[in-house]
Amino acid sequence: MSQKFEHIFKEALQNQEVPYDPAAWSALSSKLDKAMPVSGKKPFNPWAGVIIAVAMVGGASLWYFASNNTPTDNKRARVNQTETKNENKAIPAQTADAKNVNTNKVAANENIVADPTNKTIAKGDIHKISSIPAKSLKSDNLFKEGEYIKDQSSLVTPPNIAYDKADLIPAPSKMNTELTKIENTCQYMDKKVTNSSDIRMTIEFPNGRQVVIYPKESKTVDFEEFGTYKVFNSKGKENKFVVYENKAVDFTIDEEHLFNNGIPTTEVKVSNVDPNSNIQWTCKQGNMSRSGNKAEFNFFKDGQYTITVSSTNEKGCSTVSAKKINIANDYNLMATTAFKPQDIDPRYNTFMPFALVERNTSFSMIVIDPKDGGTIYETTDETAGWIGIDKRTGKPAQHGSNYIWKVSLSNPLPGEASSYKGIVTVIID
Repeated sequence: MSQKFEHIFKEALQNQEVPYDPAAWSALSSKLDKAMPVSGKKPFNPWAGVIIAVAMVGGASLWYFASNNTPTDNKRARVNQTETKNENKAIPAQTADAKNVNTNKVAANENIVADPTNKTIAKGDIHKISSIPAKSLKSDNLFKEGEYIKDQSSLVTPPNIAYDKADLIPAPSKMNTELTKIENTCQYMDKKVTNSSDIRMTIEFPNGRQVVIYPKESKTVDFEEFGTYKVFNSKGKENKFVVYENKAVDFTIDEEHLFNNGIPTTEVKVSNVDPNSNIQWTCKQGNMSRSGNKAEFNFFKDGQYTITVSSTNEKGCSTVSAKKINIANDYNLMATTAFKPQDIDPRYNTFMPFALVERNTSFSMIVIDPKDGGTIYETTDETAGWIGIDKRTGKPAQHGSNYIWKVSLSNPLPGEASSYKGIVTVIID
């Protein structure tokens, strides 16, 4: 401004010339002698008038140019220059979804402002502005120096600073740096872990693999490795937790031996478990449950069944395994469908369902002639099978004749029917 004014002043006075008037200077001199008498008159110096005239013209020029060059115009010129420079600077591209800038923080000694119109900002992008000049920001949203803002689009001239998205945080006095506490858990367990702090946290596996969880985010972690895990953040905080070993339970099914003491039996046995584990078995189709490393299931009807086993160790860790088994035929007391009364082998010359001989259970059995519905034989003794004689007539049954048998159990097993029936054919050689 001072250089511009000197230039204008110089141009105004460069060709200025005041004409010399001797009569005017004589009149002025006589008036001065009356106000301040002198002992003797001295010759009048004409250059004194020139100096006075120059001073008057200079003052008038100064007033004129000062009134036309107002501070407002000067300030506007400076602002235009600043905006022109800022427009020539590259602004980095913005990404992701926007967040509004907090407009309630006011600077104590200077206004630092942000642009509310630009909404294309990256989620979680936060810039520290303590080192950003006030002139590099704009709009009416005010912030206190030393605070952090989330709207990076508010920067007219982006600060020349490097930052890591994971560590962009609120003001240091307000940040939450506490680590999320993770309780001891079991191997192969999926667990949802939430990072409630303002900085990222890292979970380090026993083998060195790391899982990073960013601020205010949740992640489901599969703890497939047992051992000691470490949790830490960039502020030097650290804690540990333990993942207990949890052996995956397995079991075998004995499909060769289908009966035990005349009862349909499927035996199962666990493998790959800790010695002190609690073993539980279930079969929903038969509403059956068992316990122990070995168990037996009784399937009285044909069909497909699912056996499930669960193992819980001393640390409370559990694993589950399930397998299917197919039962081909209904259980019918293992009764034969024919016999030979004249055979010398006692296993074939009488009729008695084999299961009744093996089970040692109370029962009653009758044999019925389908021709008239009459009972031709009855017993409650498993050793007294029917030899093919009609008790009504005492005559033997005819060759190829079919008869109906029926057994009623006094104490059937759980899931077992209380009565059985079938057809037996008499064979005479």
